[in-house]
Amino acid sequence: MGLPAENRIRTRRDFLSVQNKGFRLSCGPFVFLCAMREEQLAGQPPRLGLVASRKVGNAVVRNRAKRRFRALFRQHLMDLPSGTDCVVILRRGINHFPYDDLCRRFAKACLRYREDFTIKH
Repeated sequence: MGLPAENRIRTRRDFLSVQNKGFRLSCGPFVFLCAMREEQLAGQPPRLGLVASRKVGNAVVRNRAKRRFRALFRQHLMDLPSGTDCVVILRRGINHFPYDDLCRRFAKACLRYREDFTIKH
């Protein structure tokens, strides 16, 4: 079961938009960035974009890390407001962290973003 296309950030413009104006939180093995989409249509699902440079590891290591984060995103989809774009920048050594630890960190980051979002809106 993969992540549907409607839940993925695909264009460079969208990545840069989140990175430039988004909520940013360093979570140890990854950096969590979130922002509301500029064009708000009712009921748009949250989208995920993943960034994994070669510093993370070879292609096998990077792909494994990205698979784990797509699974985390599916798990915590309801924790993010609709119309949210979320970019996760993976850091070196991310595959040494247990899945449960990553899950806890990701859930905490989603909660912090949701709190920040409700304060601003």
